[in-house]
This record gives sequence, C-alpha cells and structure tokens, in this order.
Amino acid sequence: MKTQTLIFIVLLIALCGCQPIQLANSPTTISSPTQTSVPRWMIYERALSKAVVGTSNGLCEWEIYGKSEHEVYVWAECRVREPIGSAGSVPAVIRLAENGEIENVIIPRDGTDYPIDVRALFPADIQEKIFNQTFNGPAAEAHIDERLKTGGPPLIAIAGTALP
Repeated sequence: MKTQTLIFIVLLIALCGCQPIQLANSPTTISSPTQTSVPRWMIYERALSKAVVGTSNGLCEWEIYGKSEHEVYVWAECRVREPIGSAGSVPAVIRLAENGEIENVIIPRDGTDYPIDVRALFPADIQEKIFNQTFNGPAAEAHIDERLKTGGPPLIAIAGTALP
C-alpha cells in the first residue's frame, strides 16, 4: 500500500509541476503555478498561434531571424490542434513592450500585399532570409506532427534558445 501511495504522489507531483512537500517537521510553503511560472516559449507560442491560425491553442515551431530593441523577427509555422489541418507558415514580427512582454504579433498580408508588407515590416537582412525561404518547413511540420501525438515543447525550446 505504501508503494502505491508513493507512486501516486510522485505522479501527482509530476503532473501538476508542484514542488515536493518536505516530510520533516519543519513548516513548508507550497506555491501554485502562476502566470510568471509559464515557460517563455509557451507565451511566444500562444501569441504566434493567435496571429497565424487565429487561436492561441495551436502548436507552433519558429526560428528567430533577428532582433532589435523591441522587436523579434521570426518565421513561424503553426497548426491548430483540432481540426487538424488548419495551418500557416509565415514571417512574423513580435513586438515587445518596455518590460519585455509581448505586445502584439504582426504578419504580412497575403497576395500582392505580401512583398510590400515584408519590406515595410522587416529590416533588409531579414527580408533576404524571408524571400530566400531559409526556414526548414519540413522539419517544423514533422515536429508539430510529433507534438500532436506526444506533447512536448517546440524545437526552439529543446535547443535551449533564449527568447527575449
């Protein structure tokens, strides 16, 4: 019985992301997860997903093409979870507030407006990457497929890339 209880407690701790409780007689403090405890990649993913596929609940893979003081230039590929199939792959500008929080995400319009918007939104060196399509779409799609089945973070988080 003790083994089953211990396994249950370990699983519960793993699922909720809580810190283990000390079993000594000393007082302990247990804190609930807060907005600040959300990994930075999740905040980026939600913002990119909202801009690219219209819902903050999608899965995204992205590559940082460059940064300025208050902007991060990325190529993002996002897909909604349900119904599987709705997706988008576009360059995006992530605008940051003074405190580093994401203010908004801007993506170029479709069609003939696309090159106009890319030139207006991105610095010249980033435009070159965009027009030469240096983003590895097949790898992004494959990892999103994997994440739909098994969960887990995007490749940028696995690689340990720091997000501004």
